[in-house]
Amino acid sequence: MKKRILALILCLCLLIGITEAHAATNELGDANGDGKVTSADAALILRYLVRLSQMSAQEIQNVDLNGNGAADAADAAAILRYVAHIAPLSVNTVQKPDETLLKKVKKGLKSDLSGMAESITLFIQQLPASNPHRAIFLQALNYMGRTYDSMDCSTFIRETYRACGYSADVYPGRGSDYVLRWFRDNHADDLHKVFYFEESDQPDTRLWTPGVILFYTDSDGTANHVAIYVGEIEGKHIIMESAGSLNGVGICELWSASSGFRLSYYADTTSLMLG
Repeated sequence: MKKRILALILCLCLLIGITEAHAATNELGDANGDGKVTSADAALILRYLVRLSQMSAQEIQNVDLNGNGAADAADAAAILRYVAHIAPLSVNTVQKPDETLLKKVKKGLKSDLSGMAESITLFIQQLPASNPHRAIFLQALNYMGRTYDSMDCSTFIRETYRACGYSADVYPGRGSDYVLRWFRDNHADDLHKVFYFEESDQPDTRLWTPGVILFYTDSDGTANHVAIYVGEIEGKHIIMESAGSLNGVGICELWSASSGFRLSYYADTTSLMLG
């Protein structure tokens, strides 16, 4: 199987036309020196790995997103994830976290994640501006520290989307179960069941992208809690939610079940937000 995948990648690399401008640039992720970060940069890395192309020391430095001193397949994959609006180029760059955002993150961050404040801030900060969920995260940070009585779980998400101009199409109505039923009736293709690994009983997050809405249900299948998935950061899956355990709106690590709550569905709102 691995040989087939490698052969497919090589074929794609040969078919993709790449203009090897090799201009002087130090833009993160720019492999071919054209001043942009596109799939062509990932293709050039793969061509370089099979000795079909050359890269300068500066260009290798540009695309060394995992910090191992080389241009490799992991760097190409990171670029493709960026182009697909799935993740930022890197959370380990020299860029410093915005102080205002950092303060908001710290205000809502659960104490056991206090050491991740800068990484979470950078993750959100470095999401492409074209990713509509970046604006959602930035708005959600404005509510950090609100009490649960003043902003419960569904109100937190509804008001976040409303402030970004999406209330009518993306988050209609009130209450977690109403929204779950709305997705079933109107956008079933965007609603997915959460599958669990049998050996660990942990949710399979591999297809999740930053910004998906998480629904927790009771034993009858009624949604009784909702949260926003931020992404995988430093090996931890981070969410934003309003919960009693957080004393209101905050940031914590993904949990799958507690006191009759079970993570059962996730909804991807990207297609709704992009029209």
